[in-house]
Amino acid sequence: EIVREIINMKIDDEALAEDIAEIFDENQAVDWMIRESVLSKIKVLVCKKLIKSDYGREEAENIASDIVKKVIEKHKER
Repeated sequence: EIVREIINMKIDDEALAEDIAEIFDENQAVDWMIRESVLSKIKVLVCKKLIKSDYGREEAENIASDIVKKVIEKHKER
């Protein structure tokens, strides 16, 4: 799956990567990629998960934003 591939490129810890993939799975609603509220929620949840896993706040925010951005780009390429 595209989401897991992108997450695994950014996150080395397999358990953490799976937790982040589950965040995406649980929040995929109709048109979720174009709904800013859903994207914001996903970013916040991913960021919180990364911070709990000892990532710095700024690094977590950057990783979360990058993952969401790349997932959207890959889905648009399909």
